[in-house]
Amino acid sequence: MSSIKLKMLGKIGKIMFLTAGKKLMRILDKTAMVLLLLAGLNWGLVGIADFDLISWMFGSMSAMQHIFYVAFGLSAIWAIVRLCIRRIYK
Repeated sequence: MSSIKLKMLGKIGKIMFLTAGKKLMRILDKTAMVLLLLAGLNWGLVGIADFDLISWMFGSMSAMQHIFYVAFGLSAIWAIVRLCIRRIYK
């Protein structure tokens, strides 16, 4: 294979890798947004009506409740990191 073909394959591979990375970032961003909206709704209901939606759906202190609360926390960390990255690279 000639060096020109290898260079083209390298560029195509880089473009494919960057495209896949952008798709993954979009999926993570959308997932984090949904989880943050659910967390905000849950804590809004706790504050207004003393009603914990996650506890109501999965039972008090169940494993699923802990999983959701960890996911809420991770999505908040993801959102903070994304905001910081956007500010740095603007």
